[in-house]
Amino acid sequence: MRAKFSKSAILVTLVASVAVFAAACVAPPIIKPAAGDPGSAGPCEFEETHLTNPVDWRHDLVVLEPTGSGSPYTGGICDDVDRPVAFIAHGYVANMIDGYRGLVDQLVSNGYVVVFPGYTVEYGADFTHNHQYKVVNTGFEMAADKFAHRMDLSRIGIIGHSFGGGMLYWLTQQAEARGWGSDVFWAVNFAPWFAMNVGTETIDLPDHMRFAMVSFEEDVFVDARIAIEQYRNLDLPEDQKTHIMAFSDRSGTPEVIADHIGPVSIKFLPGFGTVSTDHLDYWTSFRTIDATAGCALSGIWCDTDLSYTGTFPNGKPVKQALVTHDMPDIGPATIQECEFYINPRPCY
Repeated sequence: MRAKFSKSAILVTLVASVAVFAAACVAPPIIKPAAGDPGSAGPCEFEETHLTNPVDWRHDLVVLEPTGSGSPYTGGICDDVDRPVAFIAHGYVANMIDGYRGLVDQLVSNGYVVVFPGYTVEYGADFTHNHQYKVVNTGFEMAADKFAHRMDLSRIGIIGHSFGGGMLYWLTQQAEARGWGSDVFWAVNFAPWFAMNVGTETIDLPDHMRFAMVSFEEDVFVDARIAIEQYRNLDLPEDQKTHIMAFSDRSGTPEVIADHIGPVSIKFLPGFGTVSTDHLDYWTSFRTIDATAGCALSGIWCDTDLSYTGTFPNGKPVKQALVTHDMPDIGPATIQECEFYINPRPCY
């Protein structure tokens, strides 16, 4: 395995090392999905390559390739050429791959080539979404060109989170225009921000796409109505899409907190709240991705009960998620309300 660590990753590791011993001592075990079930780790190891994106050299474009002789649920052998691909559009300030290490390791262990383009954040009067959209799209294209020997671009998925969730639809349209995902196309969107560059009404997606939206009860950053409006206007039949609301549950240990951090999953901070790879990462993030992708790839796990969110270590069930096509507006007032003036789409 080869890896290159950015300065930001080294800094986070140093800070984490101060607290990780104490956290590990008090953190009780998380009950994970059983081996072979959606949400469980696969058999593949990986190689990791860091590249420079010509549109934004300040943050790495990272590609992870599955290796080994195992047989993941995605089919074939880990070492095969023509592996399916999972592309990730990260949240606005989460531009280093170690912030999603649990997620990317989960994906590559199950046989995906994983593509993670970092992009630089901008604030103030000079802010424009177009730069970040271009960085991520260019990263996807560059990775596809340099790793054509490993990628089967007829079988792809896109994962978005927060700001990256807002750009997911546009990225999907760019990928479809290139002919990607012609056989299999799936997407999972976590707590999306505003969707730019896709109009104000119906959002056009590939006819055969399988899609899942995940919202979080205690999201104080992004209004749940943003996801609700986007979901209602996806140009997909109901049997190809799912909307999930994850709930918090403080009745057991470790507490389960459904906040905007969602799929952020820093593996070297065990027990450190929702920034670590926590209970909802396994049962809501990883499990939803696997069920959605598995159904699209080979027809497995299509009827997975995504309302089920596992148990506490003492066996007590964690509060179930809500799964519905008509999601109510659940959650607190947020920093980014749906009516904010730069949102190009309507609010309900």
